[in-house]
Amino acid sequence: MNRTVSGIVKSQEDFVREEIMNIRQWLATACVAATGVFAALPASAETIKFGIGIAEGDFPEYNALVRFKEYVEFKTNGEIEVRLFPNNQLGGEREMLEQVQQGSLELTFAADGAMAGFYPPMQVWSIPICSRARRSPGR
Repeated sequence: MNRTVSGIVKSQEDFVREEIMNIRQWLATACVAATGVFAALPASAETIKFGIGIAEGDFPEYNALVRFKEYVEFKTNGEIEVRLFPNNQLGGEREMLEQVQQGSLELTFAADGAMAGFYPPMQVWSIPICSRARRSPGR
């Protein structure tokens, strides 16, 4: 049985042989691509990027984040590495929140004002206390 492909008459045997060659070429290309992708991956170690606006140094918030980093790395036997990026190295709070949304940053420590742009009910935490039950300072 003969087939016509692009105006050329080919036997079924030639047609099958070409299809097998096309499949082999595709598999070889896929193997090379997969090898390149997997070679770029770390050896079963996960890295968590944590962007923060807090200055590096002896500050309670920063020290707590350093302890968090040490705790995670200890509890996972080093399988998860936490990288801290202090001093807005990855951008301001809004930019870091956008990076979390996009998946290029795993964690950030943003203030309620920056979060309100993404989730308006967060603004309630920025409202000053308006209650008669408490006396104002100086009264």
